[in-house]
Amino acid sequence: LERLADMDDLAGDTGKTEVISKVMKRLIRMAKVYDDSGDLLEFRCPCCTTPLEDVETFQRTMRELADPETSPLIKVDPEKLRRDRATKANYDRWRKTISQCMADVSEHQRRIIEVKALRETVSELEYALDISNQELVRDLQPKKTEAQTRVNELRQLTDVIQRWVEYAHRITSKKTRISQK
Repeated sequence: LERLADMDDLAGDTGKTEVISKVMKRLIRMAKVYDDSGDLLEFRCPCCTTPLEDVETFQRTMRELADPETSPLIKVDPEKLRRDRATKANYDRWRKTISQCMADVSEHQRRIIEVKALRETVSELEYALDISNQELVRDLQPKKTEAQTRVNELRQLTDVIQRWVEYAHRITSKKTRISQK
């Protein structure tokens, strides 16, 4: 990702061309070894300080590397540059999309936690409700039994009363018949 983020710096920037040329020229200067009087003694590789046998080849190669027209360090393949820019544009779009979605992702994660907490609360309330219902049933069972006993007693009394009412009607009816005779 860092490579993609820094891709603009590698895309043939003219400032980079100048920097590369200056560095190459500085390396040429560093390759020259002088004595105390200022006379050129020899050429050494600026990287490993190994004496150079073929000074002409070294100087020619360094000039070519410093030349913006011929240097493989500076020259950029246009097709590669196009691909790199397309890749960078895709990366930037992807990064923007991800950045825009982060709030949604955070909200989604927060809601998942909230839903989990609500489910736990519902589960706890259902458990408490079950316990309350069991206690209520246990407390009401004796009252239900007592009420059923009273209902049975009242039915028996109602039956007895209905028989007495029937007896009273019969007696009244017989009394009325007797009085009419």
